[in-house]
Amino acid sequence: MIRWLRALPRPCGLMACNDDLGKEVIEACKLAGLAVPDDIAVVGVDNDELVCGFSDPPMSSVAVNFEHAGYEAASVLDRLMRGMKRVPFRIVVRASRVVPRRSTDIVAVEDSLSGKGVALCSRTALKRVFRLTPLPRRPACRGGRWKSGSGDS
Repeated sequence: MIRWLRALPRPCGLMACNDDLGKEVIEACKLAGLAVPDDIAVVGVDNDELVCGFSDPPMSSVAVNFEHAGYEAASVLDRLMRGMKRVPFRIVVRASRVVPRRSTDIVAVEDSLSGKGVALCSRTALKRVFRLTPLPRRPACRGGRWKSGSGDS
């Protein structure tokens, strides 16, 4: 897996079939020397709060409505027990939402300085952004580097 991860174009995103495998992918990224989410963003499925929370960084996950799946399965079982021959072959339960965490906390922009500034905006006050990046305030805000790098001002 490490060889495969190193061969992927960067940055990229991976969606694991479940949270346990997603955690393994994050661990493999560490062994491969790849930064999550900067090199590879990872999202799992199931939103297992223990697995996602103990992952480093905490892993984003697709929440599945397991309660609805249980009701649908019980309905099929009830029909089978009543002797009905025609029951659904497959139970499809849609994802309810994505629970974002740090494993996908990345801003994709072509200019690396703009990317650093935009990423800092979500975590710090605007004053601190301009103190930490070598961009002059006016050109950055008036459609200069930030606008051309991110498509947004």
